[in-house]
Amino acid sequence: MGAFKEFRITEKINTQFRAEFFNIFNQANFDNPVTSSLNNATSFATVGAGGFGTITRTNPGGGDPGIIQFGLKLAF
Repeated sequence: MGAFKEFRITEKINTQFRAEFFNIFNQANFDNPVTSSLNNATSFATVGAGGFGTITRTNPGGGDPGIIQFGLKLAF
């Protein structure tokens, strides 16, 4: 999500202030539950095991934490 506001300084010079929000609601992206497949050594369990179907971590490639970025642009 992003927002910006433009300001006119003179007839030929403009300034733009920007605010950009990444993962604005800071939602956690969880990894797949533990299954009996061997695709990931850290998430291996058999169907009868006590840890089968539990989610033990967040997705390592599943997004960033809440980040805010500000910018100022001068156009002349």
